[in-house]
Amino acid sequence: MLNPSWKKRNRYSHGSKKMLFGRNGLASLIVFSLIFWGNAVFAKDLNHSSELYISYYFDNREYNTVNIQTSTHKLPLDLFFWGFVDIHSDQNKNSDRFDLTRYFIEYRLSRPVGFDIDGLSWEMEYNEFDGSDNSVARFGVTYRHILPFLGGSKSWVQWRIHPYETDGSGAQVSAIFRFWLVKGIYISGFADYNLEEDAPDGWVAEPQLNFVLNNTFDLILEGRVNEFEEASSSLDGFGLALGVKVKF
Repeated sequence: MLNPSWKKRNRYSHGSKKMLFGRNGLASLIVFSLIFWGNAVFAKDLNHSSELYISYYFDNREYNTVNIQTSTHKLPLDLFFWGFVDIHSDQNKNSDRFDLTRYFIEYRLSRPVGFDIDGLSWEMEYNEFDGSDNSVARFGVTYRHILPFLGGSKSWVQWRIHPYETDGSGAQVSAIFRFWLVKGIYISGFADYNLEEDAPDGWVAEPQLNFVLNNTFDLILEGRVNEFEEASSSLDGFGLALGVKVKF
């Protein structure tokens, strides 16, 4: 059974109880990272259809995060894979901020709907937090369109709605975005609104200000908002993180 508090906190839950990085999460991390690292390196000589990024963040709430993000278009049936693994230390434990003990996994598999409707896709999303007992799959549709007044085709918004969740206790609507400001500087991130049947609804959002240093490194200033963490007496739902991204 899915832990309700995890579901509401989504990918940003940092409880006070220490938990070792689970074997299932570790196996997923290794397998997917190696597969898509190979795809990313191979794709550099082809059409840049796969990517791998690794980022490290220092949060002002006294914890650190390692993020591993992969994506590829090189799948049969026009399928697109995108996913990440976040590995965290516990919030408000500065002396242990380098002790990464928690993880969150999110994988998405999408496919264009077709019918000559550009940008509209079916999507399945899988989330897991510190073990398969805390997991959920979502199903829905997404629509992505460019913003030509902001850097031409480089700026875009993707609207997402997942009306069905496998735990049967809610839904989610969200927006993912990238806005180019000037050459080498852009804003990206997402905002999720979680609709709950047995608890108050709430926002989880993460806007980023990205500075492209070169072809390998980016500097990131990231805002973190989680209304479910804010409702907890032991957690702070608002934070700011400074990170470095390595692009492979």
